[in-house]
Amino acid sequence: MDDQISRGTPMGGPPPGTGRPTPGEHIPGEDSPGETAATFAATLADEWATAGVRHAVVAPGSRSTPISVALDAEAGITLHVAHDERVAAFMALGIARATGVPAIVACTSGTAATHFHAAVVEADLAAVPMVVVTADRPPELQGVLAPQTIDQRDLYGKAVRWYCEPGPPAVGSAPWWRDLARDALERCSGNLPGPVHLNLAFREPLAAAPAAMPPSEGAGDPVHRAVPWGIPDEEVARLAASVSKRRGVIVAGARSASGQEEADAVWALADHLRWPVVADGPSGLRQPREGVISAADPILRSSAFRAAYRPEVVLHLGGLPASRVVNEFLGQPGALHIGVDRFGRVPDPGGILAARHPVRPSVLAESLLAAAPDPAEPAWRQGWSAAEAAARAAIEANVRGGAATEPAVALDTLAAVAEGTQVVVSSSMPVRDLEAFGAPRANLTVHSNRGANGIDGVTATAIGVSL
Repeated sequence: MDDQISRGTPMGGPPPGTGRPTPGEHIPGEDSPGETAATFAATLADEWATAGVRHAVVAPGSRSTPISVALDAEAGITLHVAHDERVAAFMALGIARATGVPAIVACTSGTAATHFHAAVVEADLAAVPMVVVTADRPPELQGVLAPQTIDQRDLYGKAVRWYCEPGPPAVGSAPWWRDLARDALERCSGNLPGPVHLNLAFREPLAAAPAAMPPSEGAGDPVHRAVPWGIPDEEVARLAASVSKRRGVIVAGARSASGQEEADAVWALADHLRWPVVADGPSGLRQPREGVISAADPILRSSAFRAAYRPEVVLHLGGLPASRVVNEFLGQPGALHIGVDRFGRVPDPGGILAARHPVRPSVLAESLLAAAPDPAEPAWRQGWSAAEAAARAAIEANVRGGAATEPAVALDTLAAVAEGTQVVVSSSMPVRDLEAFGAPRANLTVHSNRGANGIDGVTATAIGVSL
């Protein structure tokens, strides 16, 4: 079924192995391509809204009229219009970042679709769910130099979890329109979330009123629920034995904690082991807590500290920290390096990891805590905490409120925003300034496009987060 739907079989006949739901009171006729397209698009929008999608971003264009009008008419979806396709895609990325729920982003045919590519790549590498809908010319206008027509098949390559080109909507395929909508959401929201690409061809007329949609099976469970990974008991036992009584560090990058309960689970393990937590800004763990290290970059520039506090075990959570100094120190050979990521995307550019676990960091922390490994000596974390206090005092005395340097902007901005704020930080130096100088804050969410570490789309991502 996947191959036939995904590679251009017109949706006029049933894919093998699927059930046929009963159609509605009226299905549009074969002689009404505009009505058929409008009903097809309305069905997709309705099914997406039923499954929990709440936002769509459209970059307007003629060929995408059916899907744009359908998304606008769907009461359960808020439509945002962006006249630049690149902006639209990053807005959808920001919405999904802030909510964890896929957003729809749609555009017309031709080069418009190429401007989605940067955001699609970021969504892929950062594991952000997104449904990318590109309108296209029908087959008879392909390969004949028709205007606003390019080859859009597999336009985003391996960056998408799924590519589907169902062909122009046809009456006979109506029973499977909802399946198409659900498939797109399920494939972008699984154990490894990311973008999917629906390339939808429409024939003229492009503006028409929809007929009755095929019936829905009901709300059911929202599809944006990833299946949790687990860790075998025997692996937990081996891990507990390997960390027992050893001096370790928990280094937390992006995706380390997606909520307070997950953060608390990691801190509980750190408190039991008497390990410091080197917490990057977007980790969800940089909060005012004993043992949380927010000034690791300046601390680890001290050769004396590096020599005295070299860890025996490093537990890497989520993505890489922004600081090169931190990564180089914690990446030294000789320690036992264990990588953990909720989506199984455990970074290891230095080839240092002895083990990788595709599991939520909180799940591993709870499992390891239950195994009750023996802690390190108290002086280990006390030394890190003393260095953190000294570094924070120096930063406060020499950076805050002074000249508008990049470190001062990062420090002062983070300190000034109210609790509950969502902060979006650019890649390159801003995220590093925040990592090195930003103080721990409670009830604050920090976002940064650190999947591909690109420096584009920052403002549009922030707009999406705010929406």
